[in-house]
Amino acid sequence: METFERGDTPYFRWLMSNPNGYVLNVLRSRTHHGLMLHRADCWTIRSDGMRGSGWTTGGYSKVCSRRRETLRQWARRHIGELPPGCRKCHP
Repeated sequence: METFERGDTPYFRWLMSNPNGYVLNVLRSRTHHGLMLHRADCWTIRSDGMRGSGWTTGGYSKVCSRRRETLRQWARRHIGELPPGCRKCHP
């Protein structure tokens, strides 16, 4: 599991190296608002059309893992609830 908080280049490197992995989108404040689980290949967390830059340098962090269950456990431990799944990629 890796957390990306201040570096889009390492985040995109992880996505390219782990196309079958999972990404937890989480606010830096670690609240349930904005919490969402995605597949690593989901266009909503990697497409230039969605955002030109600032994927991990704005208000959001990305917690990434090859295993979905690892991220679900992380969310329960740090946020206090399970993350909803993205309706676009259905993780």
